[in-house]
Order: sequence, then C-alpha cells, then structure tokens
Amino acid sequence: MQFLVFSEKTIGPIQQFCKQCQFYVSEQRLSEVKYRDDELNRSLEANKIETEAAVEMRARVDKMIENLQELLHISQQCLVKRSVSACDNCS
Repeated sequence: MQFLVFSEKTIGPIQQFCKQCQFYVSEQRLSEVKYRDDELNRSLEANKIETEAAVEMRARVDKMIENLQELLHISQQCLVKRSVSACDNCS
C-alpha cells in the first residue's frame, strides 16, 4: 500500500518533467529547423545571384563571339582574294 501511495506521488512530477523535456526538445528542433531554413534561403539567394551573373556573362560572350565571327568572315575573304591574286601573279 505504501508503494502505491509513493508511486502516485511521484507520477505527477515525473509526468511534469517528461512534458518539460518534450517541450525543450521540440523547441530545440524548431530552432534547428529555423536555422537550417535560413541557411538554405541564404544559399538559394547566393545561387540566384551567381546564376544571374553567369547568364549576363554568357550574353556578353555570345555577343563577342558574334562580333568575332564577322571579323573572321572578313579575314577569310581577304585570304581568299590574296591567294587568288598570288596565283594570278604566279602564272
């Protein structure tokens, strides 16, 4: 009988302690999830900025290639005319 009374008296504080532990663990987990969410958002924003910079750079490179293609075409035409002129002078 004494054991039953003792166990009833200790169950309340033990349950209270368990609830406090669960609350503490839940708060810790929530804090960790918020921290990781913030980290992911920062990383995502950095990736967006890098992607925008890469897209800008790609556009600039494409424009330079286009300009160089025109110059290459002109240079090739000059070389063809020179080789034709050189062959005419050889005869």
